[in-house]
Amino acid sequence: MNLHFLSPGDPDERTGGHIYNRRVLQALAHQGCHAQQHVLPGAWPEPDGHALESARACLAALPDRALVVIDGLALGGMPELLEAEAERLRLVALMHLPLAAETGIERARLQARAAAETRALGACKRIIANSWFTREQLALRGFAEAMIDVACPGTDPAPLASGCGEPVTLVSVASVTPRKGQDVLIEALVGLADVDWRCDIVGSLERDPEFVDAVHASITAAGLDDRVSLSGELAGEELEAAWDRADVAVLASRYEGFGMVITEAVARGLPVVATAGGAVAEALPAGAGILANPGDVTALRAALFDVIRHADRRAGLAAGARAARPELSTWAATAAHFRKALERVDS
Repeated sequence: MNLHFLSPGDPDERTGGHIYNRRVLQALAHQGCHAQQHVLPGAWPEPDGHALESARACLAALPDRALVVIDGLALGGMPELLEAEAERLRLVALMHLPLAAETGIERARLQARAAAETRALGACKRIIANSWFTREQLALRGFAEAMIDVACPGTDPAPLASGCGEPVTLVSVASVTPRKGQDVLIEALVGLADVDWRCDIVGSLERDPEFVDAVHASITAAGLDDRVSLSGELAGEELEAAWDRADVAVLASRYEGFGMVITEAVARGLPVVATAGGAVAEALPAGAGILANPGDVTALRAALFDVIRHADRRAGLAAGARAARPELSTWAATAAHFRKALERVDS
């Protein structure tokens, strides 16, 4: 199988979508699939004229009947281009996160993004979703379930986290942006000042500097500078060290297309406290964590208090995570589902 993969922006970025793309392409290569990646420059999903011209030229250069997968972040930015190529190319959409699910953006822009995305999806022969939840959301928008395949993210094996215990150490791994909900997390922690804990927020501080400033100001105003750290984006040994010293993983997202960080935490035997936005409930194995409603500060605070204050509760959830570790899917399995979806393009 030969495949062309259109990726927006820097494919080496440590976002969930780019990590998914890299791992799937690597695993497909091991399974004998030749995939050529085409990087689309520009700010997607709202590209300027230069970015659109680059994308048009990229598509025009592909041979007739080429099998082309387009990352959803780029897909919604070029509906006209895809409609023009829909008969010549075999277009497949890869949906990580519906564009209208992003937060911190005014409603009119989200509506415009959603409309463009719907047009672009209509030009595709198949859709690959990264979760069953995303598949359901696309079906609710009128896309036939028969044309939507699911290839959930895999998880690498990882050593069990050592933890700290005293104080209980929380780790939250996510880019610091409105959708990831660090403002909600800080507000919840403010109400737990009399409980012994520390929190390491690990993730890019570059994507929304204004939001980062607001989160940092909230930490300082609450007098939590010595208990909450904004570590920025970590990788390799530094990221592994952050996971290893954690006792609890926390994710306060308002919405997730899947929530890969949840399964990464479970792979390390960590109990999870998360908000059930989007597909998070799908990613979290039963018995491995506690879910609160997205944006519900009171519920998130209560869940955090439960696992911080009660060692037996923490241990029980950690046991649930350890029990779920052998059942976590692999990237090889993800690629196999992905390839089967591509094989259905002409069926």
